[in-house]
Parts: sequence; structure tokens; C-alpha cells
Amino acid sequence: GQELILQTDSLSFASDYNIKYYKSALFSINNMDINRNILDSVDLPCFVYDTKEADRQFKELKNSFGKNNKNVEYFYSFKTNPALASYLVSKGMGLQVTSRNHLKEALKITSGKNIVFSSRDLTKEIIRSLIKNNVHIIVNSELQLKLINSINNDYPIGIRIDTKIKSRETSFAASNLGLGIDYEKIEKIMTSNIKGLHNHLASQILDLESYRQNANILVNLANKLKISY
Repeated sequence: GQELILQTDSLSFASDYNIKYYKSALFSINNMDINRNILDSVDLPCFVYDTKEADRQFKELKNSFGKNNKNVEYFYSFKTNPALASYLVSKGMGLQVTSRNHLKEALKITSGKNIVFSSRDLTKEIIRSLIKNNVHIIVNSELQLKLINSINNDYPIGIRIDTKIKSRETSFAASNLGLGIDYEKIEKIMTSNIKGLHNHLASQILDLESYRQNANILVNLANKLKISY
């Protein structure tokens, strides 16, 4: 049968349905009888996820890259739902985290080399912990870049780029929010330990043209800066 992963304080029925307990989510199957039993047994609201659907979408994502898939790594946003993290790591994903608390939780699930850290909250203490655990670090500002390099200017990092592209189809755009370096100014602050470019265009976006324009800027910039990808 299909694996279930459940978030609830009521676990008396868990063994009856092959349920694994996690802290903040519920995986379920498309079987309404079982789902009704679950909903009758747990405190609401709760979330129900289908692991087969998660597997299908991940496979579809990988297949979309075709022959280039071997050069692509996938990182799940831990803050979206920490309970999904263990399952998705078991399927070959890494984790992207944005806080020190989530970093601690993520390191219980996978090694630092499978974690990308990007946050406004970047102190010397956090930087030393990231370096110690071999976590991939993304810097969001020139100030963060200077802070990391004051501790270890050889540690490879990525830098967040603001391409100034705005999608017409979402109000969740990530441009001009004070996160990331203006792509036209990156050359002025380049250091030898910057090994990658990071970008978040927007959330809930289906605007293909915005993606295309954004990708073109990033690829041209990577080539100009001689950053391999």
C-alpha cells in the first residue's frame, strides 16, 4: 500500500493505516474511507498529501530538463512544510533553509552538502556553523558578502541576483525588495570565492516570458563573470 505520513496529536489509529508520524503534515492516499477515518480521528485543520502525486510531479520536473537533468540538483524549501523534508530527501532532493532553527532541523535529516542556506539573518555565529557543516551559502547583500569574507574568504558561496524582471501575472514578485544584488552592479563587488548565482523571480507564476527573460540575464551574466553552470 501507499505510505502515509501524519501530523496530529491523535496517534491511536496510526498503526492501522501504516502511518508514519511527522511534526507538521499528513500524507494520505486517494481512498475516501481511510481519509474519512483520519478526519474523524484528528484535530482539524490538517493537511493531506498524496505521496504518489509528489513522486509524479518530481519525475515530471526532472524529465523536463531532458538530457541536462544529470547536471541539475533539486532543493526543497524547508519552510514550506518541514514535514515533507524527510520524504523528499529520500527521493533525492536537497533542502533550502532560511533560518537558524530550520538549519538545525535540516541537519538532522541530511548532511550540510545537501543544504542551501539563504537568509537575511546571517551572523558570524551562523556563518561559522554553516562553514563547519559544509552548507552551501547564498549571500543576499554586499554586507553579507563582506561579513563572510571577514571570516573565510576562500569558502565558496553563491550570490543572490536581482534581475529587475517583473512578472505580469503575480503579486508575489521578488524584484526590488532589497534582497539580492542588482545584476548591473555585480561586477563591482565580485570576489574569487563567488562560485554561483542565485535568483528568485516570483512565487505563483506561470508567466513563461518572464522566466525566459530572467534566465537570459542570468546565463549572460554567468558567462560574463566566467561562472560555470
